Amino acid sequence: PTGNGSRALFTLDEKLDGFLFVLKLEANSWVNFQGNDFYIPLSSARSVKGQSDSESEETSGKAHTDGIINEIRNLVSGLNSEKSLQTKVKEAKESILNEIEKLAAEAYSIFRSSTPSYPEEDSDADDAEPTINISSGTGSGFEILCQGFNWESNKSGRWYMELKEKASEISSLGFTVIWLPPPTESVSPEGYMPKDLYNLNSRYGTIDELKDLVKSLHGVGLKVLGDVVLNHRCAHYQNQNGVWNIFGGRLNWDDRAVVGDDPHFQGRGNKSSGDNFHAAPNIDHSQDFVRKDLIEWLCWL
Repeated sequence: PTGNGSRALFTLDEKLDGFLFVLKLEANSWVNFQGNDFYIPLSSARSVKGQSDSESEETSGKAHTDGIINEIRNLVSGLNSEKSLQTKVKEAKESILNEIEKLAAEAYSIFRSSTPSYPEEDSDADDAEPTINISSGTGSGFEILCQGFNWESNKSGRWYMELKEKASEISSLGFTVIWLPPPTESVSPEGYMPKDLYNLNSRYGTIDELKDLVKSLHGVGLKVLGDVVLNHRCAHYQNQNGVWNIFGGRLNWDDRAVVGDDPHFQGRGNKSSGDNFHAAPNIDHSQDFVRKDLIEWLCWL
């Protein structure tokens, strides 16, 4: 409402329980309650499923609420009257506004205390949430991942055992997946310069400690994410030119497994499909034997 004595009628849906509003004081001045709209519960009493209040309580509550509404109307009317605006000082206006806020807060508290609660009903089968089956490859999108290492975790020499001791705590914090460091033998202690992929004794621990850790993590409901390095691999032997591009171990590849466009390693494979990493031979994944061996290794891992 605006102006002295202004009023308006609104047709409201029967389902509405209350009315939100702000008060216009002047052209660009609006009154609200502590930064929020005022809220007045509708005065018409309606029986609600599950409501336990008696009819007398509803009538009493309605009368009290109507009284608050009338008080707000009188205050606003007095505030907006031309004569009042000319005679009241700033302090008096602020006092009236504070009183309006108090009355609106009281009306809102009445509404909150009288809001009916509905008993829970069985939802239809169509509304039930589907069971989420997490795929080990892609996940559901709802996982909370813990990075289970940092760049210096290898320095302890027993990182797997340290993680095992923290398994229950990590799970209790809400994580559902833990990312472990590269498990293979590596020229660099961090694990990102792999050599023999089938050798799972690393600076983080032994293969048996790794198995023990994974079992413990699974035991507290954590899925384990492995970190594998496939773009490059450190060689075991030099060729006749003294270049390190001959591999040993179970994956005893020769220089055909190395891309042919990196002059540092003199590979005989196809050109690289991306940037070359000059610290180690880039592996040519277009070779059938490389693809077959790596798929077999991943399944083994």
